[in-house]
Amino acid sequence: MSYLSMTKENKNKIAGIIMIIVGIFSLLFGVLVLLAVENDKSDSIKATATVVDYDIEPSSGKKEYQSILEYTNQDGKIVQFKDPIANYEPRFEINEKVEILYVPSREHSEQINTLVSIYFLPFILIFFGFGSIIFGNQFYKNKMNFENKARR
Repeated sequence: MSYLSMTKENKNKIAGIIMIIVGIFSLLFGVLVLLAVENDKSDSIKATATVVDYDIEPSSGKKEYQSILEYTNQDGKIVQFKDPIANYEPRFEINEKVEILYVPSREHSEQINTLVSIYFLPFILIFFGFGSIIFGNQFYKNKMNFENKARR
């Protein structure tokens, strides 16, 4: 039986099953990432970093600003790192104090301690997983369907 000769209901069931499977994997991956983030947070040390400069790069005719931050780690060593988020406007002011988290046993583990910067990826994966499962279930039950507009 080829895909073209299948009934609309069977096509919807296949689409629904695929969406449910993708949703389950996304949900599981999101939970794993969330657990890894929580594990990193438990190993992390809070510190206060100071914005010392900006890295300015041209992008689409505009300037993108990435803050360069500096802090003193638990060994007394001064460490600089770049904020991974670039904006068209500076995210922080020069000399502004920012709370960060870092894992002492790992280089380049610094991250700014905000909900968005820490939990954005797991939240998106979990949200996509739930959405895909819900829509896949609706397709599977034939309450929603794909209609090929070109055949009409």
